[in-house]
Amino acid sequence: MTAYVVLTRLHTSDPAELATYSQKAAKARAGHALTPLAAYGPWRRHYPHVTCGLKRGFTYYKHQDGQRFVARADRRNELLVAASPGDEVSDTHWLRADVDQFLMQEAVSLGATVHTD
Repeated sequence: MTAYVVLTRLHTSDPAELATYSQKAAKARAGHALTPLAAYGPWRRHYPHVTCGLKRGFTYYKHQDGQRFVARADRRNELLVAASPGDEVSDTHWLRADVDQFLMQEAVSLGATVHTD
């Protein structure tokens, strides 16, 4: 069985490094059964029986240590971030029971043995 380790940096702006990574990443995920789970559109096309939801965005709240959060009228202590530019590439909410079942079935199809005790 193949295993992968992903090492990341905080950032890179070197065009050569970015080009190398893009080529390798595309080859590594091409045809992989789990790749469609990375975005809403491919998930719904490939695995409509595995329940997922469309993630619209994230909200972050600035908290002060040891204090209750209090919303400001100008909302300066809140940040709403869109999850994606459109449904096709949107992030997803997973229904864990369905996703866990799907992952187990994938593992079994690759030769894993399921132990229930």
